[in-house]
Amino acid sequence: MKKILIYARGQVFEKNLKKIDLQEVAAIVDKNAGKEEVFKDIPVIHPSYIKNFQYDYIAVFSNRLFNEICSELVRYYFVPYGKIVHWKALVNQKNDKINFLEFISTYIKGCKAKSVLDTNISILYKKFLTKESISKDLILLDGIGNGEFPIVSNLYDNLYSNYRDIDHDFYDLVIFWQILANAENINQTLSIAKRCLLIVSYAETFIISIDQIIKELEQYGDIQVFQTYAGYVLLISRKFFMQDSAQIYVVTHKNYNVLHNDLYKPLCVGKYKSKDFLSENEGDNISYLNEKINECSALYWIWKNTNEKIVGLNHYRRYFCDSELLVRDNFLQLESINDILNEFDIILTDLWIIEPYKVIDEIQSSCQNDEAFHKGYYLIRNGIKEKQPDYLSAFDEVMNGHREYICNLFVTKREILNSYCEWLFSFLIEAAEKMDVSSYDASGKRTIGFFAERLWTVWILKQNLKIKEKPYLLL
Repeated sequence: MKKILIYARGQVFEKNLKKIDLQEVAAIVDKNAGKEEVFKDIPVIHPSYIKNFQYDYIAVFSNRLFNEICSELVRYYFVPYGKIVHWKALVNQKNDKINFLEFISTYIKGCKAKSVLDTNISILYKKFLTKESISKDLILLDGIGNGEFPIVSNLYDNLYSNYRDIDHDFYDLVIFWQILANAENINQTLSIAKRCLLIVSYAETFIISIDQIIKELEQYGDIQVFQTYAGYVLLISRKFFMQDSAQIYVVTHKNYNVLHNDLYKPLCVGKYKSKDFLSENEGDNISYLNEKINECSALYWIWKNTNEKIVGLNHYRRYFCDSELLVRDNFLQLESINDILNEFDIILTDLWIIEPYKVIDEIQSSCQNDEAFHKGYYLIRNGIKEKQPDYLSAFDEVMNGHREYICNLFVTKREILNSYCEWLFSFLIEAAEKMDVSSYDASGKRTIGFFAERLWTVWILKQNLKIKEKPYLLL
């Protein structure tokens, strides 16, 4: 018998209570759980106690907040994503791939795929009757299978009986709907496709776990996982080898389930340390200034202690999106970085326009302390005036303007990072050291950091760089 945790006991839970086998429920998880509270002899616990229970799945009984709850469970409470399911999987295990169609359409639009191969034509036509209704950018849509109704010919450009009959050279995307039947075809398909999407319902993961599926597929390519209310969508990309080394450092100041793989490497800042992560307290560092300059102390550490030719900085909760698809776990991938930096010099966040307010007004509001704000403004502006006088007009332009690149998020080439850091730290360290923050609260202490966050924008104004703006995910 499976052991299940129920998350959220609102209206959705109450309406479906009779469909749940309560003997399988080990606990009910609720942020408002009372001390030693029980429901029908089942303990009701706060999410922080999940780690004390043995369970196979957590069933999230929410529709509107499903994605938000999933992210919170993974990031704050370290629940493996493979153990989180939508409540419908628990009360109705019907394997219905139609529920993925909205995601498929959104993904195709987001990645701007122009040519797609669908390996099972019996599904898409149940929602779409023209390829334009899936995406305006979609030029070619081919399918494998025999149509039940003639209307499928209006949706697909070419229909093939099997893989051997395909005569198109290359597709942006291939859609697989069945895992076990098609695993052997994925390697062959990746020779004629940039990426594959594999659709896996929650019902299928009750038979074979999502972790096992991923492990089986890793031999064919790099795997990226999207979780939806209907199940998982696995993005399989060809193994990509880049001549230049690349690393995105993920800055974290607290215990959090940060992204950690070959491309993304966590870096602890300030007083926080983890035996599994890098620490800015080691090597050439200015960790003592972290409370004043925020992630700029990490930026200094990256500059002085690493040597990758492609380098970036993300936050523990903020990551660049890969495609324009704003869905959870759509993290920027190595292949996309290579494609972008072959054409552009730097990746930054979407330019933020804050009209009718000025950037300097926003900084003052963030400081929440007028004395700290005016002191910080003087130290930064005077430091630029003394050490980088050619940039004073650019600083004034940004401060009195309405546009900025925020959060110090970037990915760029090493030589560009070096140039920026040589400029930035020629005055920032001295300004931070002169800033006495002993009498300020947390926001006042970060005054220099609030100014530093806008200094990418100041420096960029004086450069002739090609910028690629990307949205970011906030987890």
